[in-house]
Amino acid sequence: MNSRSTPLSFASNVRSTNTLHNTICDARPRTAVIVYRRGATQHTEVLTRPSQTPVSVLALDAFEWLYRRAAEGLSRTSVFIDHSGVRNELIAVSGSFPCVRIVNLPTGVLQPMLISAGERLPEPVAPAVQPTVSPRKIAALAVGTDASKRYRHNGVGIGAVDAEGIVHTAWLPTITDINVGEVLAIALAVNQHHGRRLSIVTDSRVALKYLQLPLDDLYTHMDVIYAYRVVALQRALERTGSQVRWVPGHSGHALNEAAHRAAVAARRNAEFDVSEDVAAQMYRSIGDDVLRRDQLLMAG
Repeated sequence: MNSRSTPLSFASNVRSTNTLHNTICDARPRTAVIVYRRGATQHTEVLTRPSQTPVSVLALDAFEWLYRRAAEGLSRTSVFIDHSGVRNELIAVSGSFPCVRIVNLPTGVLQPMLISAGERLPEPVAPAVQPTVSPRKIAALAVGTDASKRYRHNGVGIGAVDAEGIVHTAWLPTITDINVGEVLAIALAVNQHHGRRLSIVTDSRVALKYLQLPLDDLYTHMDVIYAYRVVALQRALERTGSQVRWVPGHSGHALNEAAHRAAVAARRNAEFDVSEDVAAQMYRSIGDDVLRRDQLLMAG
């Protein structure tokens, strides 16, 4: 392979068929996307593994696949792996892989290739929409998003709750910046309502600012990996005609309050190792409260 720059990206976020919340118990296969260049031609390879496969194992499988092909080439290949743990482990033993150069940052042609890899990751399955109907002509679904971080501790819980009472959550243990968590909560809402037009509310002005910034400016606010994810989110919002607006936090907005509860629950459930069944009951209660409040408003 005559490639000089080869990024490796994979699904670091967990997909779930459970409509109440995202947990590490993912019923769908894990997916890794490898984008590489041979000469001037870009290629894509998708690997899948059973849902119980650890993400780190999937990343190593993808690296092994790529390394076998790099060993067949004539030039040393630059590789970026979108998993800090696996990337750092491989860098520490880089002498064992003479055919590649594992880099810490995706620079040069690696940047657009990493974005391309992220865009090829599968989205959660959503109900089919008639192909003749534009997403912009479908009534927007209201969704609230929020993030929760414990003071002086790493890790952020994120939540997205829609007007139909569906709750999605995720625990992001490596996130250190609450503002990054806020924008990833918006991404969670978009990903879990794939292709649907949304009207999203957030109480984070910073997250709204990030959604307006170009990639080069995002670099100054967050790690490069998250900058690419924000760019992908910007494209998804534009593609579906979705909008994000700010509401003041803790002001009584039903979906904002529900998303706050979901994000806090996601964080605490992870920190205190709450069982999956108990966590599901919490999220179900949050969704039921949203529906109950709507019913009371209609009755009034």
